[in-house]
Amino acid sequence: MNILLIHSTWYQTGGDWTYIKKIKDLYELDGHKIIPFSTIDARNEPTAYENYFIPNLNYRTIASNKKLNEIFEVFLRIFYFPKAVKSLQKILDSEDIDVVQLHNIHNVFSLAIISLLRKRKIPIIWRVLDYKILCPNRTFMVDPTQAICTKCISHSYLNCIKSKCKKGSLIASTIAALEAYYARIFGIYDNVDYFFLQNEFSKKLFISAGFNPAKLIVLKNPFQPQKAIEFIPHQEEKKYFIYFGRLSPEKGLLKFIDMFSRLECKNLDFLIIGNGPQETALKNYVNSNNILNVNFLGPMWGPQLDNILLRAEFSIVPSVWHDPSPYSILQSFNAGIPVLGAKIGGIQDLILNGENGYLYNTDDFLSFKNAFNNISRNCTKMSRNCRTYLKKNHSPNDYLQKTISIFSSFS
Repeated sequence: MNILLIHSTWYQTGGDWTYIKKIKDLYELDGHKIIPFSTIDARNEPTAYENYFIPNLNYRTIASNKKLNEIFEVFLRIFYFPKAVKSLQKILDSEDIDVVQLHNIHNVFSLAIISLLRKRKIPIIWRVLDYKILCPNRTFMVDPTQAICTKCISHSYLNCIKSKCKKGSLIASTIAALEAYYARIFGIYDNVDYFFLQNEFSKKLFISAGFNPAKLIVLKNPFQPQKAIEFIPHQEEKKYFIYFGRLSPEKGLLKFIDMFSRLECKNLDFLIIGNGPQETALKNYVNSNNILNVNFLGPMWGPQLDNILLRAEFSIVPSVWHDPSPYSILQSFNAGIPVLGAKIGGIQDLILNGENGYLYNTDDFLSFKNAFNNISRNCTKMSRNCRTYLKKNHSPNDYLQKTISIFSSFS
Protein backbone atom coordinates (compact mmCIF):
# COMPACT_ATOMS: atom_id res chain seq x y z
CA MET A 1 0.00 0.00 0.00
CA ASN A 2 1.28 3.48 -0.91
CA ILE A 3 0.55 5.94 1.90
CA LEU A 4 0.95 9.70 1.44
CA LEU A 5 1.80 11.44 4.73
CA ILE A 6 1.30 15.22 4.73
CA HIS A 7 2.60 17.36 7.58
CA SER A 8 3.95 20.89 7.99
CA THR A 9 7.45 19.76 9.01
CA TRP A 10 9.66 16.73 8.43
CA TYR A 11 12.13 17.01 11.30
CA GLN A 12 12.20 16.68 15.09
CA THR A 13 9.98 19.44 16.48
CA GLY A 14 8.32 17.80 19.48
CA GLY A 15 5.43 15.46 20.17
CA ASP A 16 3.87 15.83 16.71
CA TRP A 17 7.02 14.63 14.98
CA THR A 18 7.50 11.84 17.54
CA TYR A 19 4.10 10.51 16.51
CA ILE A 20 4.68 10.92 12.77
CA LYS A 21 8.09 9.25 12.89
CA LYS A 22 6.56 6.38 14.86
CA ILE A 23 3.74 5.69 12.41
CA LYS A 24 6.08 6.12 9.43
CA ASP A 25 8.33 3.40 10.85
CA LEU A 26 5.33 1.19 11.71
CA TYR A 27 3.89 1.41 8.21
CA GLU A 28 7.25 0.77 6.54
CA LEU A 29 8.05 -2.23 8.75
CA ASP A 30 4.68 -3.65 7.73
CA GLY A 31 5.73 -3.43 4.09
CA HIS A 32 3.98 -0.24 3.04
CA LYS A 33 5.56 2.59 1.04
CA ILE A 34 5.56 6.05 2.63
CA ILE A 35 5.52 9.16 0.43
CA PRO A 36 6.03 12.32 2.51
CA PHE A 37 4.83 15.79 1.53
CA SER A 38 6.14 18.62 3.71
CA THR A 39 8.16 21.86 3.70
CA ILE A 40 11.79 22.53 2.84
CA ASP A 41 14.16 22.78 5.80
CA ALA A 42 17.83 21.98 6.34
CA ARG A 43 16.89 19.93 9.40
CA ASN A 44 14.59 17.58 7.48
CA GLU A 45 14.87 13.81 7.70
CA PRO A 46 16.43 12.49 4.45
CA THR A 47 13.84 11.47 1.86
CA ALA A 48 13.79 10.74 -1.85
CA TYR A 49 10.73 12.97 -2.16
CA GLU A 50 12.25 16.24 -0.93
CA ASN A 51 12.06 17.73 -4.45
CA TYR A 52 8.29 17.84 -4.03
CA PHE A 53 8.46 19.79 -0.75
CA ILE A 54 7.27 23.39 -0.72
CA PRO A 55 9.02 26.48 0.75
CA ASN A 56 8.52 27.12 4.44
CA LEU A 57 7.04 30.35 5.76
CA ASN A 58 8.27 32.11 8.89
CA TYR A 59 5.14 33.63 10.41
CA ARG A 60 7.08 35.40 13.16
CA THR A 61 9.14 37.28 10.60
CA ILE A 62 6.02 38.18 8.65
CA ALA A 63 4.31 39.49 11.79
CA SER A 64 7.25 41.81 12.49
CA ASN A 65 8.00 42.88 8.89
CA LYS A 66 4.37 43.30 7.73
CA LYS A 67 5.41 43.21 4.04
CA LEU A 68 2.47 43.16 1.63
CA ASN A 69 3.85 40.33 -0.52
CA GLU A 70 4.37 38.13 2.54
CA ILE A 71 0.91 38.92 3.92
CA PHE A 72 -0.53 38.03 0.50
CA GLU A 73 1.23 34.65 0.66
CA VAL A 74 -0.37 34.03 4.07
CA PHE A 75 -3.78 34.43 2.38
CA LEU A 76 -2.71 32.06 -0.40
CA ARG A 77 -1.64 29.40 2.08
CA ILE A 78 -5.03 29.58 3.73
CA PHE A 79 -7.28 29.39 0.66
CA TYR A 80 -5.34 28.34 -2.45
CA PHE A 81 -1.56 28.02 -2.53
CA PRO A 82 -0.50 27.28 -6.15
CA LYS A 83 2.93 25.87 -5.23
CA ALA A 84 1.41 23.33 -2.84
CA VAL A 85 -1.30 22.29 -5.31
CA LYS A 86 1.18 21.91 -8.19
CA SER A 87 3.66 19.93 -6.06
CA LEU A 88 0.90 17.63 -4.86
CA GLN A 89 -0.29 17.15 -8.46
CA LYS A 90 3.22 16.04 -9.42
CA ILE A 91 3.26 13.50 -6.60
CA LEU A 92 -0.16 12.15 -7.56
CA ASP A 93 0.91 11.92 -11.22
CA SER A 94 4.08 10.00 -10.40
CA GLU A 95 2.88 7.78 -7.54
CA ASP A 96 -0.14 5.50 -7.29
CA ILE A 97 -1.45 6.69 -3.90
CA ASP A 98 -3.82 4.34 -2.05
CA VAL A 99 -4.59 6.60 0.91
CA VAL A 100 -3.49 9.96 2.32
CA GLN A 101 -3.07 10.75 6.01
CA LEU A 102 -3.16 14.45 6.83
CA HIS A 103 -1.71 16.04 9.95
CA ASN A 104 -0.98 19.76 10.44
CA ILE A 105 -1.72 21.35 7.07
CA HIS A 106 -3.45 24.64 7.92
CA ASN A 107 -1.59 27.83 6.94
CA VAL A 108 1.04 25.75 5.12
CA PHE A 109 -0.38 23.87 2.11
CA SER A 110 -3.83 25.58 1.94
CA LEU A 111 -7.07 23.68 2.34
CA ALA A 112 -7.25 23.45 -1.48
CA ILE A 113 -5.16 20.27 -1.41
CA ILE A 114 -8.14 18.45 0.16
CA SER A 115 -10.32 19.29 -2.85
CA LEU A 116 -7.57 18.05 -5.16
CA LEU A 117 -7.31 14.75 -3.30
CA ARG A 118 -11.08 14.33 -3.44
CA LYS A 119 -11.13 14.97 -7.20
CA ARG A 120 -8.53 12.23 -7.58
CA LYS A 121 -10.81 9.96 -5.51
CA ILE A 122 -8.08 9.25 -2.98
CA PRO A 123 -9.31 8.23 0.50
CA ILE A 124 -8.53 10.96 3.05
CA ILE A 125 -7.71 10.30 6.70
CA TRP A 126 -7.00 13.23 9.01
CA ARG A 127 -5.03 12.51 12.19
CA VAL A 128 -6.07 15.40 14.45
CA LEU A 129 -3.09 16.71 16.45
CA ASP A 130 -4.71 19.91 17.77
CA TYR A 131 -8.04 21.77 17.54
CA LYS A 132 -7.52 23.95 14.45
CA ILE A 133 -10.47 22.28 12.70
CA LEU A 134 -12.76 23.46 15.53
CA CYS A 135 -11.00 26.60 16.78
CA PRO A 136 -9.46 29.36 14.62
CA ASN A 137 -6.76 29.83 17.27
CA ARG A 138 -6.01 26.09 17.37
CA THR A 139 -5.95 25.81 21.19
CA PHE A 140 -9.39 26.97 22.44
CA MET A 141 -7.54 29.79 24.19
CA VAL A 142 -7.89 33.55 23.94
CA ASP A 143 -4.53 35.27 23.45
CA PRO A 144 -3.02 36.96 25.34
CA THR A 145 -5.23 36.31 28.40
CA GLN A 146 -4.86 32.51 28.04
CA ALA A 147 -8.48 31.99 29.05
CA ILE A 148 -10.14 28.86 27.69
CA CYS A 149 -13.00 29.56 25.29
CA THR A 150 -15.08 27.11 23.23
CA LYS A 151 -17.54 29.58 21.67
CA CYS A 152 -16.40 28.69 18.16
CA ILE A 153 -17.75 25.16 18.61
CA SER A 154 -21.08 26.64 17.47
CA HIS A 155 -19.34 27.99 14.31
CA SER A 156 -19.74 31.63 15.32
CA TYR A 157 -16.19 32.55 14.38
CA LEU A 158 -16.85 36.26 14.88
CA ASN A 159 -15.97 35.52 18.50
CA CYS A 160 -12.38 35.02 17.37
CA ILE A 161 -12.32 38.50 15.87
CA LYS A 162 -14.07 40.19 18.80
CA SER A 163 -11.70 38.65 21.36
CA LYS A 164 -8.60 38.94 19.15
CA CYS A 165 -7.94 35.30 19.94
CA LYS A 166 -5.05 34.92 17.51
CA LYS A 167 -1.91 36.46 19.02
CA GLY A 168 -3.98 39.34 20.43
CA SER A 169 -4.06 40.72 16.88
CA LEU A 170 -7.18 41.92 15.06
CA ILE A 171 -5.64 41.18 11.66
CA ALA A 172 -4.41 37.69 12.57
CA SER A 173 -7.72 36.87 14.27
CA THR A 174 -9.72 38.06 11.25
CA ILE A 175 -7.65 35.92 8.89
CA ALA A 176 -8.08 32.89 11.15
CA ALA A 177 -11.85 33.46 11.34
CA LEU A 178 -12.13 33.86 7.55
CA GLU A 179 -10.35 30.53 7.09
CA ALA A 180 -12.80 28.84 9.47
CA TYR A 181 -15.80 30.34 7.64
CA TYR A 182 -14.31 29.32 4.29
CA ALA A 183 -13.87 25.71 5.42
CA ARG A 184 -17.43 25.55 6.74
CA ILE A 185 -19.21 27.33 3.86
CA PHE A 186 -17.51 25.20 1.21
CA GLY A 187 -17.76 21.98 3.21
CA ILE A 188 -14.01 21.32 3.08
CA TYR A 189 -14.00 18.91 6.01
CA ASP A 190 -16.91 16.95 4.52
CA ASN A 191 -14.38 15.60 2.01
CA VAL A 192 -12.50 13.78 4.78
CA ASP A 193 -13.42 10.10 5.12
CA TYR A 194 -12.28 9.62 8.71
CA PHE A 195 -10.84 11.73 11.49
CA PHE A 196 -8.42 9.85 13.75
CA LEU A 197 -8.67 11.39 17.23
CA GLN A 198 -6.30 10.89 20.15
CA ASN A 199 -8.88 10.53 22.91
CA GLU A 200 -12.56 10.50 23.88
CA PHE A 201 -12.35 14.11 25.06
CA SER A 202 -11.58 15.27 21.50
CA LYS A 203 -14.35 13.08 20.10
CA LYS A 204 -16.93 14.78 22.34
CA LEU A 205 -15.76 18.20 21.11
CA PHE A 206 -16.05 17.15 17.45
CA ILE A 207 -19.54 15.75 18.02
CA SER A 208 -20.53 19.02 19.75
CA ALA A 209 -19.37 20.83 16.61
CA GLY A 210 -21.70 18.75 14.46
CA PHE A 211 -19.26 16.22 12.98
CA ASN A 212 -20.62 12.83 11.98
CA PRO A 213 -19.78 10.39 14.82
CA ALA A 214 -19.35 7.60 12.25
CA LYS A 215 -16.34 9.47 10.87
CA LEU A 216 -14.68 9.91 14.27
CA ILE A 217 -12.31 7.14 15.35
CA VAL A 218 -10.36 7.26 18.62
CA LEU A 219 -6.85 5.82 18.25
CA LYS A 220 -4.44 6.33 21.12
CA ASN A 221 -0.90 7.25 20.16
CA PRO A 222 1.30 4.21 19.58
CA PHE A 223 4.38 3.81 21.75
CA GLN A 224 6.81 0.93 21.76
CA PRO A 225 8.20 0.49 25.29
CA GLN A 226 11.97 0.37 25.28
CA LYS A 227 14.11 -1.48 27.77
CA ALA A 228 15.02 1.11 30.37
CA ILE A 229 18.71 1.76 30.89
CA GLU A 230 19.68 1.42 34.50
CA PHE A 231 21.54 4.37 35.96
CA ILE A 232 23.21 4.37 39.32
CA PRO A 233 23.02 7.95 40.61
CA HIS A 234 25.71 9.36 42.84
CA GLN A 235 24.66 9.32 46.47
CA GLU A 236 25.19 13.04 46.76
CA GLU A 237 23.04 13.74 43.71
CA LYS A 238 20.09 15.99 44.55
CA LYS A 239 16.66 14.67 43.63
CA TYR A 240 14.77 16.43 40.87
CA PHE A 241 11.64 16.34 38.71
CA ILE A 242 11.42 17.58 35.13
CA TYR A 243 9.40 19.22 32.41
CA PHE A 244 10.37 18.55 28.80
CA GLY A 245 8.65 20.09 25.81
CA ARG A 246 7.84 23.39 24.20
CA LEU A 247 8.14 26.53 26.31
CA SER A 248 4.98 28.40 25.34
CA PRO A 249 2.12 30.00 27.31
CA GLU A 250 -0.44 27.22 26.78
CA LYS A 251 1.91 24.74 28.48
CA GLY A 252 1.18 26.41 31.84
CA LEU A 253 4.77 26.62 33.10
CA LEU A 254 4.51 30.15 34.46
CA LYS A 255 1.56 29.23 36.67
CA PHE A 256 3.27 25.99 37.71
CA ILE A 257 6.52 27.71 38.70
CA ASP A 258 4.55 30.21 40.78
CA MET A 259 2.74 27.44 42.67
CA PHE A 260 5.91 25.37 43.06
CA SER A 261 7.76 28.34 44.57
CA ARG A 262 4.99 28.72 47.16
CA LEU A 263 5.66 25.17 48.38
CA GLU A 264 9.17 26.19 49.47
CA CYS A 265 10.37 22.74 48.44
CA LYS A 266 14.13 23.14 48.93
CA ASN A 267 15.10 19.46 48.78
CA LEU A 268 13.91 18.97 45.20
CA ASP A 269 15.13 20.65 42.02
CA PHE A 270 12.94 21.42 39.00
CA LEU A 271 14.67 20.94 35.62
CA ILE A 272 13.10 22.46 32.50
CA ILE A 273 14.12 20.94 29.15
CA GLY A 274 13.10 22.63 25.91
CA ASN A 275 12.83 25.99 24.22
CA GLY A 276 10.15 28.19 22.73
CA PRO A 277 8.60 31.65 22.63
CA GLN A 278 8.09 31.91 26.41
CA GLU A 279 11.64 30.91 27.37
CA THR A 280 12.89 34.44 28.12
CA ALA A 281 9.78 35.34 30.13
CA LEU A 282 10.11 32.18 32.22
CA LYS A 283 13.79 32.79 32.94
CA ASN A 284 13.10 36.41 33.87
CA TYR A 285 10.34 35.33 36.26
CA VAL A 286 12.59 32.79 37.96
CA ASN A 287 15.44 35.29 38.29
CA SER A 288 13.33 38.22 39.45
CA ASN A 289 11.67 36.09 42.13
CA ASN A 290 14.97 34.52 43.19
CA ILE A 291 13.70 30.96 42.72
CA LEU A 292 16.93 29.02 43.16
CA ASN A 293 15.86 25.43 42.48
CA VAL A 294 14.50 25.91 38.95
CA ASN A 295 17.04 25.26 36.19
CA PHE A 296 16.77 25.59 32.40
CA LEU A 297 18.74 22.97 30.43
CA GLY A 298 17.72 23.88 26.87
CA PRO A 299 16.34 21.45 24.26
CA MET A 300 17.36 17.78 24.39
CA TRP A 301 16.46 14.70 22.37
CA GLY A 302 17.23 10.98 22.31
CA PRO A 303 19.83 9.51 24.69
CA GLN A 304 20.68 12.91 26.18
CA LEU A 305 17.06 13.39 27.25
CA ASP A 306 16.77 9.76 28.40
CA ASN A 307 19.77 10.21 30.66
CA ILE A 308 18.02 13.05 32.49
CA LEU A 309 14.57 11.48 32.40
CA LEU A 310 15.55 8.12 33.87
CA ARG A 311 17.09 9.80 36.92
CA ALA A 312 14.04 11.96 37.62
CA GLU A 313 11.58 11.38 40.43
CA PHE A 314 8.66 12.31 38.17
CA SER A 315 7.77 14.59 35.28
CA ILE A 316 5.09 17.27 34.94
CA VAL A 317 2.57 18.31 32.26
CA PRO A 318 0.98 21.53 33.63
CA SER A 319 -0.92 22.54 30.46
CA VAL A 320 -3.60 25.22 30.72
CA TRP A 321 -5.13 24.29 27.34
CA HIS A 322 -7.02 21.13 26.37
CA ASP A 323 -3.79 19.28 25.53
CA PRO A 324 -4.94 16.32 23.39
CA SER A 325 -2.35 13.65 24.23
CA PRO A 326 1.16 14.79 25.21
CA TYR A 327 3.83 12.34 24.04
CA SER A 328 5.97 13.42 27.00
CA ILE A 329 3.59 11.47 29.25
CA LEU A 330 4.19 8.27 27.27
CA GLN A 331 7.94 8.88 27.24
CA SER A 332 7.85 9.31 31.01
CA PHE A 333 5.86 6.10 31.51
CA ASN A 334 8.37 4.25 29.35
CA ALA A 335 11.13 5.35 31.72
CA GLY A 336 9.08 4.22 34.70
CA ILE A 337 8.48 7.85 35.68
CA PRO A 338 5.01 8.85 36.96
CA VAL A 339 3.52 12.14 35.82
CA LEU A 340 1.97 15.08 37.66
CA GLY A 341 -0.51 16.56 35.22
CA ALA A 342 -3.19 19.19 34.91
CA LYS A 343 -6.72 17.83 34.99
CA ILE A 344 -7.59 19.09 31.54
CA GLY A 345 -8.10 17.85 27.97
CA GLY A 346 -6.62 14.48 27.05
CA ILE A 347 -4.17 14.52 29.95
CA GLN A 348 -6.88 13.17 32.23
CA ASP A 349 -7.33 10.21 29.85
CA LEU A 350 -3.70 9.17 30.34
CA ILE A 351 -3.01 9.75 34.03
CA LEU A 352 -4.78 7.49 36.51
CA ASN A 353 -4.69 9.06 39.98
CA GLY A 354 -2.48 7.09 42.33
CA GLU A 355 -1.59 4.50 39.68
CA ASN A 356 0.74 6.18 37.18
CA GLY A 357 0.64 9.75 38.46
CA TYR A 358 -1.61 12.42 39.91
CA LEU A 359 -3.90 15.10 38.50
CA TYR A 360 -4.56 18.58 39.89
CA ASN A 361 -6.83 21.50 39.07
CA THR A 362 -4.74 24.28 37.57
CA ASP A 363 -6.64 27.07 39.38
CA ASP A 364 -6.63 25.40 42.79
CA PHE A 365 -3.42 25.68 44.82
CA LEU A 366 -4.61 23.20 47.45
CA SER A 367 -5.36 20.64 44.74
CA PHE A 368 -1.88 21.23 43.32
CA LYS A 369 -0.21 20.98 46.72
CA ASN A 370 -1.91 17.68 47.56
CA ALA A 371 -1.11 16.15 44.19
CA PHE A 372 2.52 17.34 44.35
CA ASN A 373 3.00 15.90 47.84
CA ASN A 374 1.34 12.62 46.84
CA ILE A 375 3.51 12.05 43.79
CA SER A 376 6.64 13.04 45.70
CA ARG A 377 5.90 10.38 48.32
CA ASN A 378 4.72 7.62 45.99
CA CYS A 379 6.73 8.02 42.77
CA THR A 380 8.86 4.91 43.35
CA LYS A 381 5.82 2.73 44.08
CA MET A 382 4.15 3.77 40.81
CA SER A 383 7.14 3.07 38.56
CA ARG A 384 6.11 -0.45 37.52
CA ASN A 385 2.51 0.66 36.87
CA CYS A 386 3.70 3.22 34.34
CA ARG A 387 5.20 0.70 31.94
CA THR A 388 2.31 -1.73 32.47
CA TYR A 389 -0.18 0.98 31.49
CA LEU A 390 1.88 1.85 28.41
CA LYS A 391 2.01 -1.74 27.13
CA LYS A 392 -1.70 -2.26 27.70
CA ASN A 393 -3.06 0.95 26.18
CA HIS A 394 -0.57 2.15 23.54
CA SER A 395 0.46 -0.96 21.65
CA PRO A 396 2.03 -0.07 18.27
CA ASN A 397 0.76 -3.35 16.82
CA ASP A 398 -2.82 -2.57 17.84
CA TYR A 399 -2.56 0.87 16.30
CA LEU A 400 -1.09 -0.56 13.09
CA GLN A 401 -3.74 -3.27 12.72
CA LYS A 402 -6.60 -0.81 13.25
CA THR A 403 -5.28 1.80 10.81
CA ILE A 404 -4.35 -0.64 8.05
CA SER A 405 -7.75 -2.30 8.42
CA ILE A 406 -9.39 1.08 7.80
CA PHE A 407 -7.05 1.90 4.91
CA SER A 408 -7.76 -1.47 3.31
CA SER A 409 -11.52 -0.95 3.54
CA PHE A 410 -11.29 1.56 0.67
CA SER A 411 -9.88 -1.02 -1.74
